[in-house]
Amino acid sequence: MLDIDLSFPRRTLDEFVDLVRAVDAAAVDDEVEAVEWKDTLDLTKLEHVVKISRWIIGVANRSPRAAADQCGGLAFLLIGAGPTVTAGMRSWDDSQIRPKIDQYVRGPRWTAHNISVGDRNVLMFVVEPPADGDRIHCLQKEFTFIAPNGDRRVHRAGEIVVRVGTSTRPAAPADLAMLQDRLLAGDRPAADLALQFTHLHVQHVDASPDEIDRWVEAQALLIAPARRPLPEPLYSVLTDFGENAGEYNARVDEFLTESRRRIRGAALEWMTIRGVGAVQITVANTSDHTAKGVRLALLCPPQLEVFDPTFEPVMPPVPEPQAKDQLVRAPSFHLSHLAHQARPLAPDRGLSIIRSSSSVEIIRRIGKLHPHQHVEVELPPLIYGQPSGHTSFNIDWSVSATNRKGRVTGRVTAPVTGRPMSLRDLLPPRRQQRS
Repeated sequence: MLDIDLSFPRRTLDEFVDLVRAVDAAAVDDEVEAVEWKDTLDLTKLEHVVKISRWIIGVANRSPRAAADQCGGLAFLLIGAGPTVTAGMRSWDDSQIRPKIDQYVRGPRWTAHNISVGDRNVLMFVVEPPADGDRIHCLQKEFTFIAPNGDRRVHRAGEIVVRVGTSTRPAAPADLAMLQDRLLAGDRPAADLALQFTHLHVQHVDASPDEIDRWVEAQALLIAPARRPLPEPLYSVLTDFGENAGEYNARVDEFLTESRRRIRGAALEWMTIRGVGAVQITVANTSDHTAKGVRLALLCPPQLEVFDPTFEPVMPPVPEPQAKDQLVRAPSFHLSHLAHQARPLAPDRGLSIIRSSSSVEIIRRIGKLHPHQHVEVELPPLIYGQPSGHTSFNIDWSVSATNRKGRVTGRVTAPVTGRPMSLRDLLPPRRQQRS
């Protein structure tokens, strides 16, 4: 058994790192139903993509009550971790992974994270807990695996698999009966929960490629005076710098490249810190009985963006020439330095942001609501990052409780704010701290 507490859902970065370390220290046969690991998988090979896809489907096809015994129903697949691992995994962006998995998986809610542990990267897949009313999930596309000895194994479209213990296998008749019962358990409406939006709009931000280019150009102009066109030996002698002009200019180019990659996420973080356009919702239990495990979900169109405060993007430091006796990198610049009266982005175990090619889902776990109790819920801002195109978006919502069958659902229209804010308005380019 893994030497780690599995009695609660692990959702923060620190909790993910603790899980990786526990898996590294485990014995080979210590896998549990909610946690599986692989030394390595190559996502450029379809057979490995199918293996991950079948695992996602299998853990999504579990009984909600049985799954809740470990990690609150969450399931984890760690690639590049384990007692026999010799090397980590390469880093994969969600935009690279999701199209591969989406060929074979439709329905389960999952995310992928790159977790740095020492000098090693671990690719972690996290699947949300199953719930009453969930559909029966199956493989969406056929795949034929041909072994080196010529043996063929066909995974047909429509194949239903389940995760039982430490294995993922085809569903047996008893598994299918459980999945049918799970689906039917969501039929009765939960009329004793109510929801009201008290503040809702989509914040318009121009984060288009052209605007990113303009931001990078403005940042480059602020650094340009530090670029010395002197001959290399003369540059170091006159300035007493431990690096020559070419080395410094190379760091400037690296800084601008990294800033271009991170600026969009950094703008979302800045708005979240300041609470600009935060969504505010009132959720109430209108019955005479306690509602347990209350869960709120918003299903947004894929054009909208939401910052997940669990993982904070950090803008790289503005490069400065380094003296001979001080060849150290400047400290990382965190956006809270800009956010006067900022609210801290504490890790939030109750919030999940799940992106797919067709939607962005925001899930807030509220917990217990006593009879006739109501709570105010605040969610991160909804952001439309294109210069123009939409004036409003339709958002589907649902609220449910684990001790009530079904869920209350509805649709709301969120207007888009008028003139878009620019990246330069949100995050003005920065100068060096030293001259």
